[in-house]
Amino acid sequence: MWKILFDSGIAAVESTEVIFGSNFPGDVHSTIYLYRTIERIRSAMSNGKLCILLKLEQLYDSLYDVLNQRYQAVDGQKFCRICIGDEPIRCRIAKTFRCIVVVSREEAFHECKNSDLHTPVAFLSRFEKFFLDPNLMEQFSFDPLWKLKFDKKIYVH
Repeated sequence: MWKILFDSGIAAVESTEVIFGSNFPGDVHSTIYLYRTIERIRSAMSNGKLCILLKLEQLYDSLYDVLNQRYQAVDGQKFCRICIGDEPIRCRIAKTFRCIVVVSREEAFHECKNSDLHTPVAFLSRFEKFFLDPNLMEQFSFDPLWKLKFDKKIYVH
C-alpha cells in the first residue's frame, strides 16, 4: 500500500528513504540492527528527506521526540533526541525533513485477531490519519488541490 505514495507523486524516489522493519526474529532484539536502522533515519533527518517507516514497532519508542516534534533550536538549526535504551543521541533535523508512518487499517483500527499487531492508540494520536485506497487515488488525482492537501496531512511530521 505504501507504493501509492510514489505512484501519486507525493513521494519521489530520489528524496525518500523507505525503511522496513525486519521479520527476522534475531533482528527484533539486535542492538546492531537497531543502530543501523536509527542511522538511516538520522541520515534522512539531516539530509531533509521524506522518511517512510513501515513495521518498525520496536523502534518507535526511540523516536518519541522526533514523532512528537520535540525539537530544540540552536543557532537557527533544529535538533532532537533519539534514545536507544538509556543513551540519547542528538540529531540535526533539516527543514525539509518529513516522516510518514504506514500502518494497515486492520492494525490501526484493531481489527486483527492477533492483538500483538494492534497499533497503540497513544502512538496513533501523534499523527493526522489518512486512508490510502488505490481506487480513491484515481478519483482524486484529477483535483489539482488534492496533492497539496495530501502533502500537508498524511502522517507527516
